[in-house]
This record gives sequence, C-alpha cells and structure tokens, in this order.
Amino acid sequence: MERQSELGHAVLPVSGAVLAGGRGVRLGRDKARVAVGGATLLDRAIATLASFCTDVLVVGRTGDFTPRPDVRALPDLRPGSGALGGIYTALVAAAHPLCVVVACDMPFLNPALLRYLAALGEHADVVTPLVHTHPETLHAVYRRTCIPHIEAQLDRGDFKIARFFDAVRVRYVERAEITPVDPDLRSLFNINHPDELAVAQAAFGDSPTATTGV
Repeated sequence: MERQSELGHAVLPVSGAVLAGGRGVRLGRDKARVAVGGATLLDRAIATLASFCTDVLVVGRTGDFTPRPDVRALPDLRPGSGALGGIYTALVAAAHPLCVVVACDMPFLNPALLRYLAALGEHADVVTPLVHTHPETLHAVYRRTCIPHIEAQLDRGDFKIARFFDAVRVRYVERAEITPVDPDLRSLFNINHPDELAVAQAAFGDSPTATTGV
C-alpha cells in the first residue's frame, strides 16, 4: 500500500527534484533564499514535492534549506552546464524511473498538476506543459531514459534543454488540460525580476521588505 503524504494523498513512486543552482542575477539576490508566504522559495518547492514524491532531491547546493531526513542535496555533476546539467544530475541520482523537475523560483507550485504530469509519464520520456508555444521545461517530468541523450548533448556543449526532445517521446500538456486544476496557470509563474517578486509577495500578503529567509 502506498504511504500517505501529510496532505492526505497517496505518495507516488516517483522522484522529485528542485533545481537550485541559479544565483538570481536578474533578481539581484539568491532566489532560493527569498522568502514568500513565510517560507523560502526553496523550502516551499521542497515541501510541494515531498507531499507526493517518495524521493526528493535538491540539485545545485547542499545548504540554504531546512534540513529534512527525506531530502538529498546534490552538487551539480556537470558544473557550468545550466539547468540541463541540473536535470542530468537529478536523473542520474533519482531512485525511480520518473523524476518531477521544478525550478526553485516557482512560488505557486500545484501538487495536483504535478501529480497529473507524473501520471502521464507512464507512456512518455518527457511530460511538459506547453503554453504560448514554449515548453515549460523546468516544470516537467523526465524519465531516466533521457540520460544518454542529455549526456551526449552536454558533451557537445549544447545546453538548450528542449534540443534533445526530438530523440525521445514527449507528451505536451496544453492549456486546456491544465486549467481544470490550475485555471490561472499560476503554478507556471516564476520569479526572475523584482516586479515578479512583488506580485508573489502581494499574493501571499507579505510585506515587500520581508524577502530573505534566515
């Protein structure tokens, strides 16, 4: 029997990874340590994945989050290779064939949507939302079968995530499938600039000055 998460839903036999290697140059501060709604963005992402994943990874740093016995922190296996290198690191370390991958700068992650994407991964190597013609590659599910394709691409010095998609089975999830569980597509919102941080703070009722976790 699947164990139950603290949110009352069955925990899935999938891995979950938060990519936390970026330093927030455009934001002007370390994204992972920015506090929104009383928790850092990194802690918030970890909690979301831990609510339904049996294996949770933080890729790109070994600190700056609240320690949890069910979370593994991993340095990048391919430093300097951007988010694609982070995905590669997560897949190599993942305990399960499927890995839900999210960026640490997404304050409104929706467990129901992520669970839906994971369920679609049974018959695909990549499952990713497709909104405004762009795949949401940092809010997606990857199968470990992608590892050799990503590795070959990294060896070529090509860090564009979607480049290897032609070599694998990709399931695109369009707006009509997302809106029943996330009508405003808020889960795909990410923080890159101060004005986007202000939007998230307003949504959580935060003071604009309360931006960094301790």
